Amino acid sequence: MNLFWRDLDWMSDYLIFGDSDMDIYVLEITTGKYQVRDRQAFDNLFNEFSTFEGLLEHVIDQIANE
Repeated sequence: MNLFWRDLDWMSDYLIFGDSDMDIYVLEITTGKYQVRDRQAFDNLFNEFSTFEGLLEHVIDQIANE
């Protein structure tokens, strides 16, 4: 998955950890921030975390609430 996304020039500043039906979970390399972005409209930033643990907690909470 990560290699597919990073083939796009504009995605070279992001490391992708995973995705869901609507979201994509990334590390913005230039800022060091972990982010939840819209999978269809990538510019839409839903959440931002300073740690990977914060991102992981968010994802687990989303799964638990489904």
